[in-house]
Amino acid sequence: MTKAQRPDVQRKLPQQARSRATVDAILFAAAHILKDGGLEAATTSRIAEAAGVSIGSLYQYFPNKQAILTALRDRSRAWYDEAIEVEASLGDLPSFRAAAHRALERFVAMHAADPELHKALSEGDDPRAGDAQLRGRELLESFLRDRLDEAPVPDPELTSYLAVRAMIELVHGTAVEAPERLRNPHFVDELTELLVRFLDRSAARE
Repeated sequence: MTKAQRPDVQRKLPQQARSRATVDAILFAAAHILKDGGLEAATTSRIAEAAGVSIGSLYQYFPNKQAILTALRDRSRAWYDEAIEVEASLGDLPSFRAAAHRALERFVAMHAADPELHKALSEGDDPRAGDAQLRGRELLESFLRDRLDEAPVPDPELTSYLAVRAMIELVHGTAVEAPERLRNPHFVDELTELLVRFLDRSAARE
């Protein structure tokens, strides 16, 4: 199935400022409705009305509600992917711990910025969730291979799988169950300690 045929994908990308403003209005309205009423309330007609656009204009860009949800999730993931790519390529940080801490800061900040929306989006089916986790594992594995002297592990692929799953579940679960904890000043420090001690076996033996 091509991208154009997938029911969960935006029909076309806006090229002009006015078109981008229309898409932004649709996504903003969808996020607002999701937070207030959940998935059931976020119908395409309600989203169009809240965005101040016709239902026909909405369907020019999104074939259905699922495509809108996908676009909202993609915007959140783009920030995280960019952050991790930056951290994985940085050479000016003093240690693996410093790089991990900065990457986790951004990951937690992404969830803490709007926990209500995050919770609403997590309640629906997300056909691309596996792709996002795979991307995270690939980036972490690359990071590990480049810094094996600091994080010596026998199987970077397995280690990255376990590490990414653990970090995602910890942060995601906290955002859903106790979002106020994400703003605890020690939250990122504790996550970093967990990750570094899992990856750095020599530190764990100290």
